[in-house]
Amino acid sequence: MYNKIYKMKCGQNMRKNQSLTVIALVLVIATLFTGCNMVSGARAKDFGRDGIRITLNENFYEKEHISYLGYYEASDMIVLINKESVKDLVSYDLLKEDSTTADYAELIIGLYQVDATVHSGANGSSHFEYEKEIDGNHFKYYAYAFKGESDFYLVQFAIETKNIQKLESKIDEYVKSIVIG
Repeated sequence: MYNKIYKMKCGQNMRKNQSLTVIALVLVIATLFTGCNMVSGARAKDFGRDGIRITLNENFYEKEHISYLGYYEASDMIVLINKESVKDLVSYDLLKEDSTTADYAELIIGLYQVDATVHSGANGSSHFEYEKEIDGNHFKYYAYAFKGESDFYLVQFAIETKNIQKLESKIDEYVKSIVIG
């Protein structure tokens, strides 16, 4: 009798263990099929227009804005993209035909009337940072200048200053994803 009860309890425990194993396996497979989204955050999302592409994440959405070639917004960051023809800038005597991204960045700093210093970046880009208050909110802008075959591009990342520490590393990732051409 004792042997019969022992076998019955062992069988129940084995079925419980098998059920737990199946549940764990289903969770692992579900995580893999969702692109590990639960672990790594939002998925990458590509945006592009008129000679420039950038990879942000799925939290961003595109908005039309008359002042920008590209305007991409998420709850904690805005990305603004401008494009200016080298030919037009030369015709207005703002730059020379052989101007660099550093020259273009210096021009923008002067036009925006901000206190900033231009730094060299990867792939011939230049960048600068400045702060601005809009509607009582304080923002920090990270501006990156790129040069294509016949155009300059200015890509700006705007973040409320209270969110800088948590988002600054994302900017590096986004800048590395920029492709001109």
